[in-house]
Amino acid sequence: MRKRAASDENLTESLQRVFLNIERSAQGAVSEDDFKGLFEDVNVNSNRLGSTVRQRNEKLVKLLDGIGDMQLGDFCINTIDALVTPTSIL
Repeated sequence: MRKRAASDENLTESLQRVFLNIERSAQGAVSEDDFKGLFEDVNVNSNRLGSTVRQRNEKLVKLLDGIGDMQLGDFCINTIDALVTPTSIL
């Protein structure tokens, strides 16, 4: 998703589809309750990201790049949540 985000004119729709697919991937699995509604508070069409689709896409690309560039290390040895919202890039 990150690799083609900058050229995806429908990035908001693509992200919504990815989020839904992630949630659906856990249906029927032990982790279903953990994934159900995981992204319900994510609004990729929020005016806070920009007033136009292009502006929102630009911010979302920065967000995806910021998360992708995070040095998370080996998640198996972390004792706290390793992923936090990188608000400084928005």
